[in-house]
Amino acid sequence: MSILDKAISNILFLGGNTPLTIENSESRSTIPSTTSLIRDSTQEYLDPLKKIIDQDVKIIASSEIEQLCDETQKIRELFFNILPNYAYNRAEIVRECPLERILDRDVYSSHSAEDIIDPVSEKRIHETLLEADFSLRLGIQPDELKGRFKKTYYILDRDTQPLGIFKPQVKKWWRFADRYGAAEEREAHLAEIGASRIDQLLGTRLVPYTTTLTLKNPEPSTEPTGSFQFFVHSAPPLYDYLQGDNLWADPKVMTHSLNTPANHALQLRNFEDLTFLDMLTGNNDGHFKNILCKPTQDGGLQLVAIDNGNAFPWCTDQDLPFYKRTPLHTYKWRALPHAQRPYSSEALHRIKTIDLQSVIAAMRQVLVDTKTPSSLGHMEDKIYTLQDRYETILQEAQEGVPIADIAQSIIDGKPDDDQDDFFFFI
Repeated sequence: MSILDKAISNILFLGGNTPLTIENSESRSTIPSTTSLIRDSTQEYLDPLKKIIDQDVKIIASSEIEQLCDETQKIRELFFNILPNYAYNRAEIVRECPLERILDRDVYSSHSAEDIIDPVSEKRIHETLLEADFSLRLGIQPDELKGRFKKTYYILDRDTQPLGIFKPQVKKWWRFADRYGAAEEREAHLAEIGASRIDQLLGTRLVPYTTTLTLKNPEPSTEPTGSFQFFVHSAPPLYDYLQGDNLWADPKVMTHSLNTPANHALQLRNFEDLTFLDMLTGNNDGHFKNILCKPTQDGGLQLVAIDNGNAFPWCTDQDLPFYKRTPLHTYKWRALPHAQRPYSSEALHRIKTIDLQSVIAAMRQVLVDTKTPSSLGHMEDKIYTLQDRYETILQEAQEGVPIADIAQSIIDGKPDDDQDDFFFFI
């Protein structure tokens, strides 16, 4: 058998005259095919593989690939246009190997280039974004997380390890407009990105790096554009660390059950920053599975704030539709012992000295999308309610009000008497 025959048989997982299963983002089909059939259909693209596949049919790091400059386009077409529909081990394209350089010089260079490290996920930002795009072009499909309220996907690297979480924009076919105005539906992807940007401005290091991602071949029912948040490894949810009954109950009910020595002993290093960011942005979905914990070397827990799609509402929590006034949509952390005391002097200083105008400027930049018309009309109200929340936090923090009580004040808010209906249509 020639090297080319071995390449076809092994890389495409063919075995003689056995059927070949082809998978892509839209369908899975089985076609009766033989080695010769595949060779006939892709011969001009597979020929260059003779030079880059060794006797074991593995992609090798060889100086011979330097001689393939004239074959670069064919090799790219093979891996990005034909092979994405076939099952083979993408991890064979090892990082910094010559084949990777032929396929994408930017990806090849990113491994050794200077880069900014996301302090939350500890991933190299530019390299991670390039790897996400590279793996998608190689045909590694997003992996849907089952059992979620909204469509959510893992974006995987070539080793099929999670790089980040993709949450596509949601569009209601009847153009439904939610009175809450934020996030949970049409603007959730913008809120995820906005929370990351505000976290960077404040220097709180709570939210993993989040940006926009557009898929070229999404599922038919999935919008191509959404938020892409870096995945944080080895960070279990706070839920797993807590001792208490019914951790999904109303925080007012949970306060007593969570008042245990074990919970008091939890060293939540950045708890004050987490509560301030949640209240400032209005993210009322901070339940214990949306707060991750990165163990520190001294036995503490560094908190990570994920799932910020409920942030930046354009009305107060008091004006929420009834279906969102549930225990799941409250500042769950206010039931913790750590929230039953005022902000420390250090935290108060940080609250007093934030540049609110920079926060507002970032909101105008990130939270407005011409493809999401509601985001344009809601912008000024979002800014107004954020300023109102900040004033409440600052005033009560200076008065020494416990954090949990400040959160309750944010929830009570100032009712908006001008909006009488739960819903409206656009």
